Amino acid sequence: MLANPLDFLGGWSGTATVNDGWSHMSGAALNEAIRVCLGAICSKLDEATRLARAAEACILAGSVAEGVEVSMDIEQLIYEAGRLHDAVSFMHRMTRP
Repeated sequence: MLANPLDFLGGWSGTATVNDGWSHMSGAALNEAIRVCLGAICSKLDEATRLARAAEACILAGSVAEGVEVSMDIEQLIYEAGRLHDAVSFMHRMTRP
C-alpha cells in the first residue's frame, strides 16, 4: 500500500516538490512568449476599440439597437485580453528568482 494516495509507483509524487518544467525554459523564451501575448492583447483591444467606435457611430446616427448589437462582441475580446494578461503575469513571475 502507498504511504500517500498522491504518490505513484512510477517514481513521482503528487505531494513532493517537482520540477514543473519552467526552470528549463530560458529567459529569452519566456520573454518571447510574453512579447507574443502582449501583441495579442493589443490586437484584441484594438478590435474592441474599433467595435466601440462603430457602436458609437450607430448610436449617433440614431440606431441605438444596432449600436448595442455591434458592441456585444466587445465583452469576449476584453475577456480574452484579460486571460492573456493573466498568462503574461504568470510568465513574468516565473522569471523572478
